[in-house]
Amino acid sequence: MAEDLTENDDERRRYDEAFANGCRFAGYVELKRRVQDDVRRYLGLTRQEFLDRLLDYLRNGGRLSKVTEKRDSDFDEFYFEFHHDMRPELGNRTIYVETRFKDADALDDRTIYIVSVHPPDSVNWK
Repeated sequence: MAEDLTENDDERRRYDEAFANGCRFAGYVELKRRVQDDVRRYLGLTRQEFLDRLLDYLRNGGRLSKVTEKRDSDFDEFYFEFHHDMRPELGNRTIYVETRFKDADALDDRTIYIVSVHPPDSVNWK
């Protein structure tokens, strides 16, 4: 079940702060290798360009959904109870971005893992 996090939500505020921190400093927003390859191949963006555009999306009130994770914990090394989805428009098309958010009280202890990026209607770019 998905829940949209509004800008007034504390979890949304912490997520946005963590994302901004990860755009400035290494180690706070991690991209799976496949995600980096797909961003470069299909969107023509560097890692930093991609992160900057996602940060702009969030800062401009872009939708962030918190979704109950349904996969088995053995499915992925990034198992969390929830994942967070964004659907920004990049390269003249809407893109589905799935993330995992390791939340913490201290900003330096928060991490966002970008685990999937693809068109929203398909897991394939073709």
